[in-house]
Amino acid sequence: MRRFTPIKRLGGVVVGGRVAQDVSGDDAGLQYFASIGHQRVTPVGLLRVSGYVVGGNDERIQRYFGVSPEQAPGSGYQPYEASGGLSGAGAVAFLAIPIGERFGVGGFVNYEQRLGDTKDSPLVEDEGVWRAGLIGVVRFSSGS
Repeated sequence: MRRFTPIKRLGGVVVGGRVAQDVSGDDAGLQYFASIGHQRVTPVGLLRVSGYVVGGNDERIQRYFGVSPEQAPGSGYQPYEASGGLSGAGAVAFLAIPIGERFGVGGFVNYEQRLGDTKDSPLVEDEGVWRAGLIGVVRFSSGS
């Protein structure tokens, strides 16, 4: 997977994007992602809140959300041709809390609304997806 990920910080505003293309020979298509958010240090830790959009070309969306005529028999689904474009838009909040010099914990909550042919795919049960997670961090080098 080849990736290009520019990030620009303008004060507390963070603008970013990513374009990824499969180069393994098993063409999973092109995916793109763009986000804008705000981050700041709070009394508890680093808080980042952002909104984003994600999408892909025809090959990418068909591969993950389409049903080919060859796949349909026996699957319980009718063939479905999914076209590229925006496939989702969402919002995420992330909080990272340091614990001493070497450790930290974090958590996030995310909601993503499916868009376009992705939303209409017979493989998608819900138009919206909620995600949440926790992370632990150990720093092995202080960078000094």
